Amino acid sequence: MEKQHNRGQDGAGIATVKLNTEPGYPFLHRLRSSANQPIADLFYQIGKEIEEIEKRLKAKQELVNPKKKSKSKKKDKEKKKQKKK
Repeated sequence: MEKQHNRGQDGAGIATVKLNTEPGYPFLHRLRSSANQPIADLFYQIGKEIEEIEKRLKAKQELVNPKKKSKSKKKDKEKKKQKKK
């Protein structure tokens, strides 16, 4: 990306093409920026999208595999108390 810096353009952009998509599903995604620092702005936008995806994946994983409260710790404490008596 740095090679494209200072080549007289007013902005920058990036595009991705997804291969082997089902009909009716998006196959093209692009980001454009005309900010003062367009390359840095693009990477900022990409970072934000990645964070959002990671949050959604984490939430989805928690729904599928909820954290169970450990009763074993409570039982262990009770057993230790009984042994001391």
